[in-house]
Amino acid sequence: MIAQALPKPAQVLFEPGTFKDELLLNLDELNLGKDLKVKIYDIEGDLIVSKIFNNTDTIRIGKELKPGAYLIQLINAEINQTVRVVKK
Repeated sequence: MIAQALPKPAQVLFEPGTFKDELLLNLDELNLGKDLKVKIYDIEGDLIVSKIFNNTDTIRIGKELKPGAYLIQLINAEINQTVRVVKK
């Protein structure tokens, strides 16, 4: 799955919305600033992962997740967005 930044207000577009192994977010390319908090919830709202990354990181998430639907929340001064993704 590829994530790309959209114009301000900051948003990240996840296409196609599904992934098989893991999801990669290159924060340097997305230009979302520092200290991006990433939270992953299962579809029932239970928090599965909560981590803070800086702007030079490439985030690799999802490898530890079982197949199913998840909500990924991205939070910092530039963005506060929740997206739904599906791991196959």
